Amino acid sequence: MRVEGIMRKEHNIIKGCGFVEKLEFFNSYKREMVDFFGYDIEFIIGDSSKEVEFYCEVPSIILSTFSDVLKPQVLSAHRVLENYYEENKVHPRYSSTLLEEISIDIIRYLGAQTSIENIYKFVQSLKEISLKTYENESVSLGIIYFPQRTRAKTENRLNKMKLDYIPFDDVTDLKTLIDSDKLIRKIIDGKSLALVVNDELKVTGLAKKRKEGKSIKQEIFSKFDVFEATRHELLIKSYVKAIFEDSKQKLTDFPDVNEAIIRTFEESYDIPQEAIERFKKSQCDYHYIDIENRNVNWNFSNNYMLTHSEGGWKLRDYNLLLILIVELLYLVQKKLFYLSSSLMGDFDFIKDLVAKVSHFVNTIKGNASENIGSLFIILKEEVKDMLYRTRRDQKSLEIYNKKFKELLRNEGISLKFYEKTIRDGEYLININDMDNYYLQLISSVDGAVILDPYFNLISYGEMIKSEGVKGIRGARSSAALGGSKFGLAIKVSEDSDVTVYWGEDEMMRI
Repeated sequence: MRVEGIMRKEHNIIKGCGFVEKLEFFNSYKREMVDFFGYDIEFIIGDSSKEVEFYCEVPSIILSTFSDVLKPQVLSAHRVLENYYEENKVHPRYSSTLLEEISIDIIRYLGAQTSIENIYKFVQSLKEISLKTYENESVSLGIIYFPQRTRAKTENRLNKMKLDYIPFDDVTDLKTLIDSDKLIRKIIDGKSLALVVNDELKVTGLAKKRKEGKSIKQEIFSKFDVFEATRHELLIKSYVKAIFEDSKQKLTDFPDVNEAIIRTFEESYDIPQEAIERFKKSQCDYHYIDIENRNVNWNFSNNYMLTHSEGGWKLRDYNLLLILIVELLYLVQKKLFYLSSSLMGDFDFIKDLVAKVSHFVNTIKGNASENIGSLFIILKEEVKDMLYRTRRDQKSLEIYNKKFKELLRNEGISLKFYEKTIRDGEYLININDMDNYYLQLISSVDGAVILDPYFNLISYGEMIKSEGVKGIRGARSSAALGGSKFGLAIKVSEDSDVTVYWGEDEMMRI
């Protein structure tokens, strides 16, 4: 999975004491690691020949951004493989055992203070419950887990989330509770009621939705949004700082840029310690676990979760998807910001871009969670055609005429009457301004949703040319590969996997 000139190696060095034999042991699990994480990784021997280095190739001009995102899973994978290696090079009997251990290690790394044994027991209970039924229907269950809270603090935290707390007389383990009362399999569905679990993964009571509130799951995820907003604020400033530092010497070519302006801008992208502390404080002090359609979803935030489905674990990291989209479409391919002397304009553009990509990722995630198969193609543009400061009107689509002939089976937009539903007079509608239900609906029909790089909706239901695509694939996968010649293609499968293609290469699978 290499694209010359775009992909770079990011080395996340993991200290160890092994040699070539250890490297071979680690790399014997490369396929399992790729399936679990969703991106191409490799283990290599470090410069000292006494370390194992774990790296992936990422399209990033800000390698520290990827390091922060990848750090938990990288460290967890290493710890688990290291343990297997140190135990006389014993291989796990099944790959699912290895991935479950990595999942448990991630859970502990991201807040769980209890023992590995307690987490393991709780995870087994979740898996067993996911296979149970109530009157021939799969169990739906919502659980709020507070890894580090006392009962008093839990009640206060739930109150701030607009939820009432109903404590049980005695704490109990999850399996015992579910087995003792079949009705729980039906009514604790995360809408009006959810189980509350303490730091030892024992059930302490119920969270109840108030009359005027959202569903419990919606309320939980809206609180997660606060955390994501703070993350995005730091991400935007990191982007602007990296771009600015990389291109600062070129800014003097602009007649209206002087040292005073540059100093002012340097201060604007500086990330103060208070912002970093605010980010740390905003990190979620609870996890939300739900069981739906025989799947177990352990949510650490809106965009970061572990999923157990059909006997296997997988990490779904939508933060990584957001970063990948931003950097492939803009920062790596073009470095657009060299073109403008409006420094604060660039800052505002990145802020707006991250918001739009975040909205788009939420659409992808929604389709995946509801098993809605869909295909999105975001067209790339040449620098000369960039209009990122303005709205896009119908006439401006003429720059795509050549692409449409090569990309679309009809060699042009095929929508007729329904085109009016995705236009605002002569202007294209941005997906940020669209009804979310309608956006999900049009993405579910046969064919692809076509977007420009600013997430203005060009068309939907378009059949993509896939002639010349190598290998035997399904229709949607072939269309995604064909579309990736002209931009970023994102395919959502009906089994909820999300695959990203760029230049006919698979970049990531969530």
